[in-house]
Amino acid sequence: MNAVNGGKEEVNKLQQILKNVFKIHDYGSNNWLRRLINPNIEKILVATSKADLLPPDQHRKMQLLLSSLLTNEIDTLKQKGCSYNALAISSIRATENRVISENGHDIQAVCGRLEQVADDQENWVTVIPADFPESVKQLEVKNGHGLQNLKFSPPQNWRLGKDALPHIRMDQVIDFLVGDLMG
Repeated sequence: MNAVNGGKEEVNKLQQILKNVFKIHDYGSNNWLRRLINPNIEKILVATSKADLLPPDQHRKMQLLLSSLLTNEIDTLKQKGCSYNALAISSIRATENRVISENGHDIQAVCGRLEQVADDQENWVTVIPADFPESVKQLEVKNGHGLQNLKFSPPQNWRLGKDALPHIRMDQVIDFLVGDLMG
């Protein structure tokens, strides 16, 4: 999210970093001997965090932008038999989704409690984010996404040991990475 807010130059830096990371590992399927001696990476999950800052209808766009940064690398991974997935996630969901009616149109928004300035002060805000770009080309036109760097507090109504913290797609992360080992 920070790279997108920084515009095309920051996204290009992120793309180069990701490409360099992909170059330093071996990918592909493993047999039992290869797994013991010099295993390949069989699964790649690339995730963009802070998905809770955007309404759910824009999460797919986050995933598409991330995948568009690695088009050639993804093709190479798939040719080598490596599984790939891109997800928009949030390990702790700090916002709630809202639909706001404006001029007869429903607009997707997020609502959350800003990090407290003082212990007794609650600062709830509703944000209508700009449309998230699906590709680097769309980002070039917009030169950044324009999301404010708001910091939301985690939910206050969960109970330690009783409830799981709300999240976005962490179950899918676990399922993709280790689901086949659990069966």
